[in-house]
Amino acid sequence: MREDIRQKLIQAARTGEIVFYQDLGIGRGKVLGQILTDISEYEHDEGRPLLSAIAVSKIKGMPNEGFWDIPPVPHALPNKQRPVYWARELMKVIDGWQRHSEWR
Repeated sequence: MREDIRQKLIQAARTGEIVFYQDLGIGRGKVLGQILTDISEYEHDEGRPLLSAIAVSKIKGMPNEGFWDIPPVPHALPNKQRPVYWARELMKVIDGWQRHSEWR
């Protein structure tokens, strides 16, 4: 897992900001998707919300298709319900990382 990327996402969550994919400095496509999936799976295993929800496409303003393939995310979610699901997950991430200073 890329701990440096995870720490960037945590910092953004603690300050209540989102991060654009391009600002992570790791390119796009499968490499980016795998890194964010690894981070989210780790966070899920630790009982925390999906940290990768904080990372979004600058064009779409929300996660790309790869987000919807992460195991805890419901795969059959209709497209029109995705923004609502993502917004809820984003709020869980921000709220969680702001409230729980013990999370590392």
